[in-house]
Amino acid sequence: MRTILLMVVLFASSVSAADKPNVLFVMSDQHNAHFMGVAGHAAVKTPTLDAMAKDGTYFPNAFCQTAQCCPARYTLFTGRYARSHGCRWNGVKEPLLETTIAEVLKQQGYATATFGKHHMQHSPTEHGFDVVVNMDQYTDFMKQEKMKSWLQQVDQNRGHPLKAVGRTKVDNDHHPAGFWTNNAMDFIQKNANKPFCIWLSYYGPHTPIVCSNPWADMYKASDMQLPPNHGSRINDAPPLYGEGQNRFRDMTDLHHQQALAAYAGYVSQIDANIGRVLDLLKELKLEKNTIVVYTADHGEYASEHSMWTKPTMNLDAVVRVPMIVKFPGVVPRGNVRQELVGSIDLMPTLLDLAGVDIPKQVQGVSMVPLFADNPESWRNVIFSEIGYPGKPRGGRNVMARTHTHKYVHYENGGEPMEALFDLQADPWETHNVLADAAYTETLAELRSAFQAWESTTERAPMYPVEPQTKHLRKAK
Repeated sequence: MRTILLMVVLFASSVSAADKPNVLFVMSDQHNAHFMGVAGHAAVKTPTLDAMAKDGTYFPNAFCQTAQCCPARYTLFTGRYARSHGCRWNGVKEPLLETTIAEVLKQQGYATATFGKHHMQHSPTEHGFDVVVNMDQYTDFMKQEKMKSWLQQVDQNRGHPLKAVGRTKVDNDHHPAGFWTNNAMDFIQKNANKPFCIWLSYYGPHTPIVCSNPWADMYKASDMQLPPNHGSRINDAPPLYGEGQNRFRDMTDLHHQQALAAYAGYVSQIDANIGRVLDLLKELKLEKNTIVVYTADHGEYASEHSMWTKPTMNLDAVVRVPMIVKFPGVVPRGNVRQELVGSIDLMPTLLDLAGVDIPKQVQGVSMVPLFADNPESWRNVIFSEIGYPGKPRGGRNVMARTHTHKYVHYENGGEPMEALFDLQADPWETHNVLADAAYTETLAELRSAFQAWESTTERAPMYPVEPQTKHLRKAK
């Protein structure tokens, strides 16, 4: 595999204006990392993502650095922790003094565009994107078509506790997933002769979990298996955990299965649309010169612990994310890297692959060395943090995770609580072993790692949470 690393180094060092690689960054919103064929899911069909993994490198131990939309996305843009870039919570106006990947690539002559859910308080144009197609444009499109939005045409599972769950009458072209894909494809065709950076960001499978046919009818509720930790109750958990479960206490097993069927359908619809974009790259003979990334901003409980969405507990259901990188001839094919990688690492990795200098303030690490068999060194602990004073109830939570164990520190309203999970014996995180004397040494090591990260990681000012701007509101 030394040959592969040499190929990467030679490619990055020889990139010229004429052959700058394109960047296609594809992300979904709230994608539980189990829900891919390549991840071993027994039911969900993701042929595009599975093929991407076969043609590229798959990272099964990838984690977001904040399990909430706005902070997670700004980390993806900047390669920095939420506590450092300052967007700690949805509604915080992200500081424009931060440098985004689109700004860096735009300075290098790239055409830049974002399609779908940008989810920042500032306009995407202030983050380096020249072309913006988001929910406002989708709403205008549906008005021009004289059609109601996809959410106004749901004809399945009425009265579901999660509200909109299941099938919409609109076809793929009139569903946001298809609409943004169509626009991204138009942009590629118009910019095929210049380097481009595209951020293709799907709304789903985040709630409302509503997809078009044929995907909506692809999965039957009765065939969906509940996850192994459905119905579990973690011992000695902070009040936040019980409150999260109580939000969904009215859901029956059938409700959970209906939501899982819709969720799988939405994942498959997104997968099919990604496939359309990748087919276009092949058709235009751009595939070999395009870096493609697939990931999500964060995960989704998807019935784990009998919960949905993302109650802020730093459990793997919400902090673990899908991650695949594909770049023919540079990133090895069919490679599975088990290292602990993060969303924070994608920005520097893309710049590294594009032969562009990584800004000094970036805290993530380029994953390019992992494309060789024996990287000199890599992290053995990865961190994820969520919280803002008073949000969630009890305050900030921080995870320090290795391959085998996870430590979580909860502020818990000034009365700190902790949890420790043995991920080898208990991969679904159902039992807190903090009080077990057998884990004394492991607990001390992870506490020390947490404290070191707390004391050394840069902190931005505590910017206020503000009313979310118009482009973040739901479509009418």
